[in-house]
Amino acid sequence: NAVLQAKAGQAVQEALTCVVCWLPMMGSIVQCQRGHVVCGGCAAKIESGSEPPRCPSCRDETAFSRCLCLEKLAPVCLFSCPESNCKWSGTGAELLCHSCQRDVAHSAEAPRVIQVVINVEV
Repeated sequence: NAVLQAKAGQAVQEALTCVVCWLPMMGSIVQCQRGHVVCGGCAAKIESGSEPPRCPSCRDETAFSRCLCLEKLAPVCLFSCPESNCKWSGTGAELLCHSCQRDVAHSAEAPRVIQVVINVEV
């Protein structure tokens, strides 16, 4: 069961990490026609460029659309703070408030890895 739990946590962590900024995706999450996802902030930057927007994963021209499944999942997953000195953990929605209350070195400006904790009952 511990192996299954670890695999589930890793899969969700990967699914909720933006491939452009490497931050946890919260709020607006969008996908290309092939299903590759990026956070809404990165998608807006990609779409505002002078060229036709391209998916950063498959490089296809794309019109991003919302990924409702991940938008619903992100706020309720449990995250631990990526900073080694910080022992905070909470839901994705709480992570947004936690990050914005920290100093610049602990802000969302710096790329970081997140840890997701998933409880799987078999």
